[in-house]
Amino acid sequence: MKLPLLSLFCIVLMGVMLSTSACAESQSIPKTPLERLLAMTPLSFGDFPLEFSSYARALELHGFDTEVDREYDEVEAFWLEQAKQRKDPFARLADPPGLNRSSGVEVLGLPGVPFLAFDLGIWFFPGFAKGPYKNPTFFNIEGRYLPEQIVSAIETLEYKRVNYRDAFYYGLHPDNAPALDYPYRTHTLNRVAVLDNWFVAAAATQQMEELIRVHDGSMESLLESKAHVTLTEAVDGELLSGVFRDLSIIKNPGSPENFSALIAQTMKPYLDGPKAWQPLTPFVLTLSGYRVRDGMDEIVIALYYEDPIAAQQDQVKLEHRWNTFEWDFAANSDHMPLINGCSPFSTEIMAGEDYSVLVASCPLVRGSVEDILLDNPNMWQAVPHLILR
Repeated sequence: MKLPLLSLFCIVLMGVMLSTSACAESQSIPKTPLERLLAMTPLSFGDFPLEFSSYARALELHGFDTEVDREYDEVEAFWLEQAKQRKDPFARLADPPGLNRSSGVEVLGLPGVPFLAFDLGIWFFPGFAKGPYKNPTFFNIEGRYLPEQIVSAIETLEYKRVNYRDAFYYGLHPDNAPALDYPYRTHTLNRVAVLDNWFVAAAATQQMEELIRVHDGSMESLLESKAHVTLTEAVDGELLSGVFRDLSIIKNPGSPENFSALIAQTMKPYLDGPKAWQPLTPFVLTLSGYRVRDGMDEIVIALYYEDPIAAQQDQVKLEHRWNTFEWDFAANSDHMPLINGCSPFSTEIMAGEDYSVLVASCPLVRGSVEDILLDNPNMWQAVPHLILR
């Protein structure tokens, strides 16, 4: 079975699925995978904490050529061989919460969509979600799908087709209602659609309609957000996996909806007491994640300020935090200094007339706990704790 190229997607979808921006003649093409994700995310979602992964790039780094039209069986065989050698290409990448791999290949809960067909994905990061259901309220995943198979799978379920503008999607339960009595026990799958080569899902009608509109070009995307675009450019758009967060989410680590009691306890010595960190200058947005550069695994964090000198003011403060922070990398083990697993630390500054960006990075130390625990990318996900308050 051949995986279709984008042109084939456009042909297949014309009478069956949604066909809009990917087939437009004059639409500009974002330069990097992360810019493509911003282009497919509504500007109105900019206040969400947004997590993302580049699965295709991870496969490429492990020696798999994703540029050619490979049979799906080849992708699966490659992944299984890597897994036997304990070299999971996706080990340090985040997955949409609730969409787990079954036997390392299929995603539970995605009708007709195989995990290994994923190329890029972005979704609401649930780490700061309120309430008992912390599944993402939307996700947007580009991949090498067979659209007709996804449609067939959806139509065997209880979804109802809903027409919207020149497109359509499928609806299941009322807005934001978790389907606890249904095989797909996540409210995110209440609304699903295939937009060219993107599989899109949302918890509510408004979110789905906005995702459709940004796809057909009638609504602004996050490419119109100066903070998101500048941070993306600051890290060269190279991150394999990462998360955008704004200050309103980060500044209050003690609230139950933001952090577990364990994490709040871990952070207390750094935020209160005689050895408390100096406060950072208020920033608008942060981007943290993981990349591979010159063969080295690196952790990266970037802060965007609406102040041309703020990044310079925080440079030394952030370096001190990095050098003194200890974290439970292996989960339920002794806390270890961050610099044991990630060193040396370096920073760079970008600045304009009305903004500045502080970028910090360090390569993972080979043989460290984090390097050994390849099945858990928790180091880069822990790094945002360095910028609390």
